[in-house]
Amino acid sequence: MQITTITINPALDINSSIDCLVPEIKLRCKTPSYNPGGGGINISRVLKRMKLNSGTWFPEGGYTGKIISRLLIKEELLICPFHTNKATRENINIVENKTKNQYRFCMPGEDLGKAFYNLLFEKIVQLEPNGILVISGSMPSHYPEDFFTKISNTCESKSIKLIVDTSGDALKHTIANNVFLIKPNFQEIAELYGEITLSKKKAIDLSKSLVKEGRVKNILLTNGKFGAWLISKETVFFIKPPSVNVKSTIGAGDSALAGAVYGIAQNYTPQNILAMSVAAGTATTLQEGSTLCDWEDVNHLFLNINHDNDVEKRNRDQIHE
Repeated sequence: MQITTITINPALDINSSIDCLVPEIKLRCKTPSYNPGGGGINISRVLKRMKLNSGTWFPEGGYTGKIISRLLIKEELLICPFHTNKATRENINIVENKTKNQYRFCMPGEDLGKAFYNLLFEKIVQLEPNGILVISGSMPSHYPEDFFTKISNTCESKSIKLIVDTSGDALKHTIANNVFLIKPNFQEIAELYGEITLSKKKAIDLSKSLVKEGRVKNILLTNGKFGAWLISKETVFFIKPPSVNVKSTIGAGDSALAGAVYGIAQNYTPQNILAMSVAAGTATTLQEGSTLCDWEDVNHLFLNINHDNDVEKRNRDQIHE
Protein backbone atom coordinates (compact mmCIF):
# COMPACT_ATOMS: atom_id res chain seq x y z
CA MET A 1 0.00 0.00 0.00
CA GLN A 2 1.40 3.38 -1.01
CA ILE A 3 1.51 5.89 1.86
CA THR A 4 2.24 9.55 1.16
CA THR A 5 2.45 12.46 3.58
CA ILE A 6 2.20 16.11 2.62
CA THR A 7 3.47 18.95 4.81
CA ILE A 8 2.46 22.31 3.35
CA ASN A 9 4.07 24.36 6.13
CA PRO A 10 7.24 22.55 7.28
CA ALA A 11 9.71 23.99 9.76
CA LEU A 12 13.24 23.52 10.99
CA ASP A 13 12.86 22.91 14.74
CA ILE A 14 15.62 24.46 16.86
CA ASN A 15 15.73 23.00 20.37
CA SER A 16 17.67 24.39 23.31
CA SER A 17 17.42 25.20 27.01
CA ILE A 18 18.28 27.97 29.45
CA ASP A 19 18.55 28.11 33.21
CA CYS A 20 15.90 30.80 33.66
CA LEU A 21 13.77 32.88 31.30
CA VAL A 22 14.36 36.59 32.06
CA PRO A 23 13.24 39.59 29.94
CA GLU A 24 15.45 42.33 28.52
CA ILE A 25 18.82 40.55 28.86
CA LYS A 26 20.86 38.22 26.69
CA LEU A 27 20.03 34.64 27.52
CA ARG A 28 22.85 32.14 27.02
CA CYS A 29 21.26 29.01 25.62
CA LYS A 30 22.73 25.53 25.60
CA THR A 31 24.04 24.02 22.35
CA PRO A 32 20.98 23.62 20.10
CA SER A 33 19.79 20.52 18.30
CA TYR A 34 17.98 20.61 14.97
CA ASN A 35 15.09 18.46 13.78
CA PRO A 36 12.92 18.51 10.66
CA GLY A 37 9.41 19.53 11.69
CA GLY A 38 5.88 19.75 10.39
CA GLY A 39 2.93 17.40 10.68
CA GLY A 40 3.41 15.19 7.63
CA ILE A 41 7.19 15.12 8.00
CA ASN A 42 6.87 13.94 11.60
CA ILE A 43 4.36 11.29 10.59
CA SER A 44 6.72 9.91 7.94
CA ARG A 45 9.57 9.94 10.47
CA VAL A 46 7.51 7.95 12.98
CA LEU A 47 6.32 5.50 10.32
CA LYS A 48 9.98 4.93 9.39
CA ARG A 49 10.67 4.00 13.01
CA MET A 50 7.78 1.55 12.70
CA LYS A 51 9.47 -0.05 9.65
CA LEU A 52 6.89 1.42 7.27
CA ASN A 53 8.05 3.57 4.34
CA SER A 54 6.12 6.57 3.11
CA GLY A 55 6.65 9.25 0.50
CA THR A 56 7.41 12.56 2.22
CA TRP A 57 6.32 15.63 0.24
CA PHE A 58 7.07 19.20 1.32
CA PRO A 59 8.14 22.61 -0.06
CA GLU A 60 11.86 23.26 0.30
CA GLY A 61 13.07 26.85 0.38
CA GLY A 62 16.30 28.55 1.42
CA TYR A 63 19.00 27.13 3.66
CA THR A 64 16.42 25.93 6.19
CA GLY A 65 14.66 23.86 3.55
CA LYS A 66 17.97 22.32 2.48
CA ILE A 67 18.81 21.43 6.09
CA ILE A 68 15.43 19.69 6.45
CA SER A 69 16.07 17.67 3.29
CA ARG A 70 19.54 16.64 4.49
CA LEU A 71 18.20 15.57 7.87
CA LEU A 72 15.42 13.52 6.27
CA ILE A 73 17.84 11.84 3.86
CA LYS A 74 19.99 10.96 6.87
CA GLU A 75 16.94 9.21 8.34
CA GLU A 76 16.54 7.36 5.01
CA LEU A 77 13.12 8.80 4.22
CA LEU A 78 11.73 8.80 0.69
CA ILE A 79 11.56 12.55 0.20
CA CYS A 80 9.98 14.58 -2.57
CA PRO A 81 10.89 18.25 -1.99
CA PHE A 82 9.13 20.91 -4.07
CA HIS A 83 11.73 23.63 -4.58
CA THR A 84 10.47 27.15 -3.89
CA ASN A 85 12.03 30.60 -3.57
CA LYS A 86 10.20 31.17 -0.26
CA ALA A 87 12.39 30.29 2.73
CA THR A 88 11.15 27.44 4.92
CA ARG A 89 10.30 28.73 8.38
CA GLU A 90 12.01 28.00 11.69
CA ASN A 91 10.46 27.13 15.05
CA ILE A 92 12.27 27.59 18.37
CA ASN A 93 11.63 25.32 21.34
CA ILE A 94 13.17 26.36 24.67
CA VAL A 95 13.09 24.49 27.98
CA GLU A 96 13.57 26.52 31.16
CA ASN A 97 15.68 24.28 33.39
CA LYS A 98 14.60 25.98 36.61
CA THR A 99 10.89 25.25 36.16
CA LYS A 100 11.00 22.59 33.40
CA ASN A 101 8.50 24.75 31.51
CA GLN A 102 8.62 24.46 27.75
CA TYR A 103 8.29 27.50 25.49
CA ARG A 104 7.45 27.01 21.81
CA PHE A 105 7.89 29.88 19.34
CA CYS A 106 6.20 28.99 16.04
CA MET A 107 6.82 31.21 13.02
CA PRO A 108 4.32 31.70 10.18
CA GLY A 109 4.81 30.20 6.74
CA GLU A 110 4.96 32.27 3.58
CA ASP A 111 2.58 32.27 0.63
CA LEU A 112 3.93 29.55 -1.68
CA GLY A 113 2.21 30.76 -4.83
CA LYS A 114 0.00 29.10 -7.44
CA ALA A 115 2.85 27.28 -9.18
CA PHE A 116 3.56 25.21 -6.08
CA TYR A 117 -0.07 24.13 -5.63
CA ASN A 118 -0.48 23.34 -9.34
CA LEU A 119 2.57 21.08 -9.22
CA LEU A 120 1.33 19.48 -6.02
CA PHE A 121 -2.06 18.69 -7.58
CA GLU A 122 -0.33 17.17 -10.61
CA LYS A 123 1.68 14.87 -8.35
CA ILE A 124 -1.40 13.82 -6.36
CA VAL A 125 -3.20 12.80 -9.56
CA GLN A 126 -0.31 10.42 -10.26
CA LEU A 127 -0.65 8.54 -6.95
CA GLU A 128 -1.41 4.83 -7.09
CA PRO A 129 -5.00 3.78 -6.26
CA ASN A 130 -5.99 2.27 -2.89
CA GLY A 131 -3.30 4.00 -0.88
CA ILE A 132 -3.23 6.46 2.02
CA LEU A 133 -2.63 10.20 1.67
CA VAL A 134 -1.97 12.22 4.84
CA ILE A 135 -2.06 16.02 4.88
CA SER A 136 -0.92 17.22 8.27
CA GLY A 137 0.14 20.46 9.90
CA SER A 138 -0.76 24.11 9.76
CA MET A 139 -1.50 25.82 6.44
CA PRO A 140 0.41 28.91 5.27
CA SER A 141 -1.44 31.97 4.08
CA HIS A 142 -3.23 32.20 0.75
CA TYR A 143 -3.67 28.53 -0.07
CA PRO A 144 -6.31 27.89 -2.79
CA GLU A 145 -9.91 27.88 -1.58
CA ASP A 146 -10.60 24.63 -3.42
CA PHE A 147 -7.43 22.94 -2.09
CA PHE A 148 -9.12 20.27 0.01
CA THR A 149 -12.03 19.80 -2.41
CA LYS A 150 -9.74 19.05 -5.35
CA ILE A 151 -7.60 16.65 -3.32
CA SER A 152 -10.65 14.93 -1.82
CA ASN A 153 -12.23 14.43 -5.25
CA THR A 154 -9.00 12.96 -6.63
CA CYS A 155 -8.62 10.61 -3.67
CA GLU A 156 -12.22 9.47 -3.94
CA SER A 157 -11.80 8.69 -7.63
CA LYS A 158 -8.72 6.57 -6.89
CA SER A 159 -10.02 4.94 -3.66
CA ILE A 160 -7.28 6.64 -1.65
CA LYS A 161 -7.91 7.12 2.07
CA LEU A 162 -7.46 10.86 2.71
CA ILE A 163 -6.41 11.67 6.28
CA VAL A 164 -6.16 15.30 7.40
CA ASP A 165 -4.84 16.87 10.59
CA THR A 166 -5.09 20.65 10.56
CA SER A 167 -6.95 23.44 12.35
CA GLY A 168 -8.82 26.72 11.95
CA ASP A 169 -10.24 27.60 8.54
CA ALA A 170 -8.36 24.70 6.96
CA LEU A 171 -10.24 22.26 9.19
CA LYS A 172 -13.53 23.90 8.21
CA HIS A 173 -12.67 23.40 4.54
CA THR A 174 -11.66 19.80 5.20
CA ILE A 175 -14.89 18.61 6.82
CA ALA A 176 -16.93 19.78 3.84
CA ASN A 177 -15.39 16.97 1.80
CA ASN A 178 -16.16 13.73 3.67
CA VAL A 179 -12.52 12.72 4.11
CA PHE A 180 -11.61 9.34 5.56
CA LEU A 181 -10.28 10.61 8.90
CA ILE A 182 -9.50 13.85 10.73
CA LYS A 183 -7.60 14.24 14.03
CA PRO A 184 -8.79 17.28 15.96
CA ASN A 185 -8.18 17.91 19.65
CA PHE A 186 -10.81 19.38 21.97
CA GLN A 187 -9.64 22.96 21.32
CA GLU A 188 -9.83 22.53 17.56
CA ILE A 189 -13.37 21.12 17.77
CA ALA A 190 -14.33 24.07 19.98
CA GLU A 191 -12.93 26.57 17.46
CA LEU A 192 -14.75 24.76 14.67
CA TYR A 193 -18.06 25.55 16.39
CA GLY A 194 -17.11 29.02 17.60
CA GLU A 195 -16.69 27.95 21.23
CA ILE A 196 -13.88 28.83 23.65
CA THR A 197 -13.84 25.50 25.48
CA LEU A 198 -15.93 22.34 25.44
CA SER A 199 -16.82 19.72 28.01
CA LYS A 200 -15.85 16.13 27.25
CA LYS A 201 -19.43 15.16 26.46
CA LYS A 202 -19.98 18.18 24.20
CA ALA A 203 -16.75 17.60 22.26
CA ILE A 204 -17.68 13.96 21.68
CA ASP A 205 -21.28 14.77 20.77
CA LEU A 206 -20.16 17.36 18.21
CA SER A 207 -17.66 14.91 16.75
CA LYS A 208 -20.39 12.26 16.49
CA SER A 209 -22.62 14.73 14.66
CA LEU A 210 -19.90 15.43 12.07
CA VAL A 211 -19.73 11.72 11.32
CA LYS A 212 -23.50 11.18 11.29
CA GLU A 213 -23.96 14.12 8.93
CA GLY A 214 -21.51 12.48 6.51
CA ARG A 215 -19.04 15.37 6.68
CA VAL A 216 -16.20 13.00 7.65
CA LYS A 217 -16.02 9.21 7.89
CA ASN A 218 -13.91 8.84 11.05
CA ILE A 219 -12.60 11.13 13.78
CA LEU A 220 -9.58 10.54 16.00
CA LEU A 221 -10.42 12.94 18.82
CA THR A 222 -7.57 13.63 21.23
CA ASN A 223 -7.36 15.30 24.62
CA GLY A 224 -3.76 14.79 25.71
CA LYS A 225 -3.23 12.80 28.88
CA PHE A 226 -7.00 12.55 29.38
CA GLY A 227 -7.51 10.17 26.49
CA ALA A 228 -8.38 9.65 22.85
CA TRP A 229 -11.52 8.53 21.04
CA LEU A 230 -11.96 6.90 17.65
CA ILE A 231 -15.41 7.77 16.36
CA SER A 232 -17.21 6.30 13.37
CA LYS A 233 -20.88 5.80 12.46
CA GLU A 234 -20.83 2.32 13.98
CA THR A 235 -18.75 2.66 17.15
CA VAL A 236 -16.96 4.90 19.61
CA PHE A 237 -13.76 3.63 21.23
CA PHE A 238 -11.91 5.30 24.09
CA ILE A 239 -8.46 4.72 25.57
CA LYS A 240 -6.74 6.67 28.32
CA PRO A 241 -2.95 6.85 27.91
CA PRO A 242 -0.81 5.12 30.53
CA SER A 243 0.84 7.38 33.11
CA VAL A 244 4.46 8.12 32.13
CA ASN A 245 7.25 10.56 32.94
CA VAL A 246 6.55 13.24 30.33
CA LYS A 247 9.68 15.05 29.08
CA SER A 248 8.18 16.89 26.09
CA THR A 249 4.88 16.99 24.24
CA ILE A 250 6.33 18.26 20.94
CA GLY A 251 5.36 15.89 18.14
CA ALA A 252 3.07 13.78 20.33
CA GLY A 253 -0.01 14.62 18.26
CA ASP A 254 1.79 13.86 15.00
CA SER A 255 3.04 10.58 16.46
CA ALA A 256 -0.48 9.66 17.54
CA LEU A 257 -1.71 10.14 13.98
CA ALA A 258 1.26 8.15 12.66
CA GLY A 259 0.24 5.30 14.97
CA ALA A 260 -3.28 5.42 13.56
CA VAL A 261 -1.95 5.45 9.97
CA TYR A 262 0.22 2.44 10.81
CA GLY A 263 -2.80 0.59 12.19
CA ILE A 264 -4.91 1.44 9.13
CA ALA A 265 -2.15 0.28 6.77
CA GLN A 266 -1.83 -2.99 8.71
CA ASN A 267 -5.61 -3.57 8.63
CA TYR A 268 -5.90 -3.41 12.42
CA THR A 269 -9.31 -3.39 14.07
CA PRO A 270 -10.55 0.11 15.00
CA GLN A 271 -9.81 -0.69 18.63
CA ASN A 272 -6.19 -1.59 17.87
CA ILE A 273 -5.80 1.42 15.56
CA LEU A 274 -6.67 3.59 18.55
CA ALA A 275 -4.37 1.61 20.84
CA MET A 276 -1.44 2.05 18.45
CA SER A 277 -2.24 5.76 18.14
CA VAL A 278 -2.19 6.22 21.92
CA ALA A 279 0.99 4.15 22.25
CA ALA A 280 2.87 6.19 19.63
CA GLY A 281 1.73 9.54 21.03
CA THR A 282 2.64 8.53 24.57
CA ALA A 283 6.03 7.15 23.51
CA THR A 284 7.00 10.51 22.01
CA THR A 285 6.39 12.26 25.34
CA LEU A 286 9.21 10.13 26.78
CA GLN A 287 11.73 11.97 24.56
CA GLU A 288 13.45 15.34 25.03
CA GLY A 289 12.68 18.39 22.87
CA SER A 290 11.28 17.57 19.45
CA THR A 291 12.79 14.08 19.32
CA LEU A 292 10.17 11.55 18.22
CA CYS A 293 9.25 8.16 19.64
CA ASP A 294 11.35 5.02 19.74
CA TRP A 295 9.75 1.93 18.19
CA GLU A 296 10.58 -0.26 21.19
CA ASP A 297 8.72 2.16 23.47
CA VAL A 298 5.74 2.23 21.08
CA ASN A 299 5.57 -1.54 20.88
CA HIS A 300 5.93 -1.94 24.65
CA LEU A 301 3.15 0.57 25.34
CA PHE A 302 0.90 -0.96 22.68
CA LEU A 303 1.26 -4.44 24.16
CA ASN A 304 0.56 -3.12 27.65
CA ILE A 305 -2.46 -0.99 26.85
CA ASN A 306 -5.35 -3.11 28.01
CA HIS A 307 -7.79 -3.00 25.13
CA ASP A 308 -9.68 -6.27 25.33
CA ASN A 309 -13.43 -6.25 24.69
CA ASP A 310 -14.53 -5.91 28.30
CA VAL A 311 -12.29 -2.93 28.97
CA GLU A 312 -13.27 -1.48 25.59
CA LYS A 313 -16.93 -1.53 26.62
CA ARG A 314 -16.19 0.06 30.00
CA ASN A 315 -14.13 2.75 28.32
CA ARG A 316 -16.89 3.41 25.82
CA ASP A 317 -19.29 3.90 28.68
CA GLN A 318 -17.03 6.57 30.20
CA ILE A 319 -17.88 9.06 27.47
CA HIS A 320 -21.42 9.34 28.82
CA GLU A 321 -20.32 10.37 32.32
